[in-house]
Amino acid sequence: MNLGARYAFEQIAGEHTLAPRLEASLRPFDSNDTVIRGGFGRFYDRLPLIASDFESRQSRCATTFGLEGTGAEPISSVEFENRIDAGGLRTPLSDLWHLELHRAIDDGMQVRVGYRARRGARELVVDPIADTEEMLLSNDGTSRSHELELTVQRRLREGGELNMSYVWARTYGNLNDFVTIFGDQRDPIVHRDVFSRQPFDAPHRVVIWGVMHLPKQITIAPTLEYRTGFPYTVVDEAQQAVGVRNEGTCFPNLFALDLLATKVVKLTDRVSARVGVQIYNLGSHFNPRDVYNNTGSARFGSFANSVTQRIGMRFALVF
Repeated sequence: MNLGARYAFEQIAGEHTLAPRLEASLRPFDSNDTVIRGGFGRFYDRLPLIASDFESRQSRCATTFGLEGTGAEPISSVEFENRIDAGGLRTPLSDLWHLELHRAIDDGMQVRVGYRARRGARELVVDPIADTEEMLLSNDGTSRSHELELTVQRRLREGGELNMSYVWARTYGNLNDFVTIFGDQRDPIVHRDVFSRQPFDAPHRVVIWGVMHLPKQITIAPTLEYRTGFPYTVVDEAQQAVGVRNEGTCFPNLFALDLLATKVVKLTDRVSARVGVQIYNLGSHFNPRDVYNNTGSARFGSFANSVTQRIGMRFALVF
């Protein structure tokens, strides 16, 4: 059993934090083929510098035009003044815990079952409030995630191995994350904040990967991944969200097969090289990264920008 804590001082919030950590492992039987592990930890995030001077940043102006376009007279215009919540900013925190069972069935097979959960609080969110014409920054954001994993590993001859992993996970939280909106995007469109599925939520994910050594120092390493598609938000011509954000609409399920094949080539008596080829998305399965999510688009509901098949070369010296 390991027990510890981390102390820190967050200067922007003027807050002292103490984060406890606990980790334990247990072998319930005389043999070493079964191990149970578990742990809990509290983690504090640092407040970004752009949060402290949020009120001095340029305000945002939302203008609505008629069907004639931007050349016509605006129908309405609202300037959102940047404001920090009256209670000030606090240090965001998250509580994480996990429980895992590791079992060695025989000399060549191992099974691991684990559960992980996370709860976030005091997360920074921004919310445009039309009634008061404010872009409000507060610590009202929360999040939660649950993950159940099953992994099986099988050792092969000549030092190779084959792995299979299945993960069931759900991730929810406030969607108007401050850092994502104002840290990664130049001119973001800020909708009203809601608690919904995170844009990276994928309930089911299967990954199979392995390393197989063949004669004449040839190695192949395939990787197959299948997961459910990420959710996205539908908007109308005015860029307003249609329905609940990230609910009901998702990208197609992803299927990808990658393959790496290498061979050791002797260059000198003391130096060899591992050369090979790596193929991404073998079979060119349609895995789009963009979607036409505007109801006013002629291509509304269609997907684009798929990851195409790519071939790369590998070269590494072996001494």
